[in-house]
Formats: sequence, C-alpha cells, structure tokens
Amino acid sequence: MVSKASNLLEERHTTEAHLQKARRLLGRLLGEIIREQIGSGALELIENIRRAAVSFRRGEASVQSSKPAALASSQLESMLNTLSIDDTLHVVRAF
Repeated sequence: MVSKASNLLEERHTTEAHLQKARRLLGRLLGEIIREQIGSGALELIENIRRAAVSFRRGEASVQSSKPAALASSQLESMLNTLSIDDTLHVVRAF
C-alpha cells in the first residue's frame, strides 16, 4: 500500500516537472515571437505587466496582509491605464 502511494506521488511529481518545463518553453517561444514581431520594448512592457499581475494574484491569495495586494493592484492598474491602444492590443494578445 505504501509503495503504491509512493509511486503515485512520484508520478505526480514527474508530471508536474514535465508541465513546468513545457510552460517555460512555451513562454520563451512566445517571448521570442513577440520580440521578433513587435520589438523588445513591447516584450519588456508585457513582461512587466505579467510580473505585476502575478504579484497581484499572489498577494490577493495571501490572507496575512492586504497591503501587498493593494500595492500590486495599484501598480498593475497604473500600468494598464497608461497603455496606448496599440500597446493594449499587444498585451491582450500576449495574455
């Protein structure tokens, strides 16, 4: 019984590791395509917004303090509100 549970945990860990590698590969490929199609500046903007969105999501999930979530929300809102129409389209397509 213990070995069956151990095997299931090992399989799950292996599957998660493969999925993580695949996500990273897809992210790198998407970044290369964005850089080639619309430029390094757009890629940097998209990456900054992505990081701010991740920070917001993680902060929102944290029950310990609402300050980090509020700060991340404010930062993300500020970044998104200053986008031009063209940049908005690029960001939406990237997400």
